Amino acid sequence: MTRPTRTTQPFPGAFSTPARSAQHRIRAAALRLIVVLTAAAIVGLTFATPGWSDHPADSSNHQSGGGMDVPDDSKDIPGHAVIDPSLSLSGSGITVAGTVPLSALTELPPLTGNDIWGFTSQTGREYAILGTSHSTAFIEVTDPANPVVLYEHPGSVSTWRDMETFQQFAYSVNENNFVFRAPEQGRSGPSARAGGSGVGSGIGRHPGDGDAGAGSTGLQVFDLRQIDDGIVTHVRDYKGHDANIHFHTAHNVRVNEETARLYAVGSNNGRGGITIFDLTEPGAPFYVGRWNARYVHDLYVEVRDTGKYAGRELGYAACGGLGLWIVDLTDPVDPPAIGFSKYEGVGYCHHSWLDEERQLLYVNDELDEFFGTAPTTRGFVFDVSDPENPFVIKTFTNGAGTIDHNTMARDGYLFCANYTSGLRVFSIDDTDNIFEAGFFDTHPESDNIAFDGLWGV
Repeated sequence: MTRPTRTTQPFPGAFSTPARSAQHRIRAAALRLIVVLTAAAIVGLTFATPGWSDHPADSSNHQSGGGMDVPDDSKDIPGHAVIDPSLSLSGSGITVAGTVPLSALTELPPLTGNDIWGFTSQTGREYAILGTSHSTAFIEVTDPANPVVLYEHPGSVSTWRDMETFQQFAYSVNENNFVFRAPEQGRSGPSARAGGSGVGSGIGRHPGDGDAGAGSTGLQVFDLRQIDDGIVTHVRDYKGHDANIHFHTAHNVRVNEETARLYAVGSNNGRGGITIFDLTEPGAPFYVGRWNARYVHDLYVEVRDTGKYAGRELGYAACGGLGLWIVDLTDPVDPPAIGFSKYEGVGYCHHSWLDEERQLLYVNDELDEFFGTAPTTRGFVFDVSDPENPFVIKTFTNGAGTIDHNTMARDGYLFCANYTSGLRVFSIDDTDNIFEAGFFDTHPESDNIAFDGLWGV
C-alpha cells in the first residue's frame, strides 16, 4: 500500500547532503526527538535529532558489544552519533545533541525515568517534561547541547507517570498512592535554574484527606505561562471530588487540543477505562464522563475528518489482551464503542499512533515477544479508514529480539521506543516497504526480552 507522494522538508540546520537512495538515508524530520531512559539502563535524558546515514540501518549493529565503526575524527561526519564516551552507546543515523543524567534532577532516593512529553512556549523556546519515579521535571532544551533543569515537583511514588500539555498548562498522572513530600514542594526560578535539584531531601507520606486514595496526587496541574522566566507553578492536584468520582491514579493521559478535553486511562475508577475531563479552563479541569466497558492502557484521540464519522471525536484504545477498541467520544456522558479487533497473536495491545493521513494506525503489542508469539520485534499496521472495522494490513520488524513499547509517527517516519534495543526509526512513506532507517541503542548491555532501556520518545 503506497501512500500519495509528498515532499518532506528537512528541518532548519539539517546537513546539506547530495541526494541518495531512499533506502540509504534518513531525512531530517521537522522535530527534535527527546528520548528518556529507564534507570536500569544508562540513567539519563538524551536529546537527539535525525541526521544522514551513509548506509541502511543494520540491526546487527545494535548487538551487545557492537558499537559504531566511527573514526576518531568523526565529530563532523553527518550520520555518525557523537556520543559521550562514558555512556558507551551506539547508533546509526542519529546525532546526540545533549544529555541530562537523572542524578542531576533530585536529591531523593534513586530514581527511574519513565515517560516524556514536550512543550513549546509562545516565544518558541522548547522544554522537555520528564516523568520519574518520584516527580515531574521540566527541562529547557532550546539549546539541546546545554539543557537546563528548571523545576521538579514531587508526586506519588510510581514506576509509571505520564504527562501532556494543553495551551500553557501541563498535566501529570501516575499509578501509585504514596507521595514523597520535600520541604520546598518543588522549586523554580533563577535559583533552580542555576542550582540543579528542584526538590529538597525531606521524605514522608502525605497524610491525605481521609479517603482510600489519601496519599495520591491525582491529576497534577502545572501553569507554564512563566516558564521562559524559569517559573513553573504547581496549580493543584485534582481528584474529582467535586464530581464525586475520587480520581486518584491513572496509567496514562491524553489531550485533544481540538476539543479541549483530557482523557485519563487505566485509572482507579471502575474498570479503568477512559475518564474524560473538560479543559475549557485549563487550570481547572473538571470531570464530564467516562467509557468504562474495558480497561484501557493507552489512547490516541482525533476528530475524524472524512467518512461516516467526519466531525466526530474518536478514541483508539489499546486494551491489553482484549486488543484494539475504537470509541466514539463525542458525547462524553455515554460514549459508545464502534469497532474493535482482537487481532491474531495479541499479547498485550499497548500503544497506538495514527499516521498523518489518519488512515493507518501503528500499534505496539508489549507482550507478543515476551509470550513468544512473535520471534522478533513486531509492529502492527491497522487500516482504520472504516473505524467500525479496523483490521491488520501488515506487520513489520527490524529483526531485533526485543520488546516494542511506545511509538510516534511524523513526517514519514515512525519513532519507536523499543526497551533494550533503544530508539528505532522506521521509514513508513511506503507501507509496502517499511524499513529501519536509523537507530540509537540506549541499552548496550543486552538485547534481551526485558523491560529495561528506553521507555518513551
